[in-house]
Amino acid sequence: MFLGRWPYYGHPDPKDLPSDFGPIPEWFEVVVPLLVLAVLIFVSLNVMVRLVPKRWWLWTATAVWFVAWVGTFGLAAADPGGILEWVFD
Repeated sequence: MFLGRWPYYGHPDPKDLPSDFGPIPEWFEVVVPLLVLAVLIFVSLNVMVRLVPKRWWLWTATAVWFVAWVGTFGLAAADPGGILEWVFD
């Protein structure tokens, strides 16, 4: 690891990728994650409002948030396949 990172086929050096990665416009890459996040929040809140009684709604939202946070942090810490290491390299 002292010599650096050696790119190999199918896993190029991120600095070698073109700035316009394919025919997708740059604004699309910013808007789509925000749109997906909005849809996920809307769907999860809609499901919680319909299925969870009002007196337990805040506790359920807190539990779901905590589980999602721990799951995301655990996935990032485990880094299966070295994807985050490759992205942040």
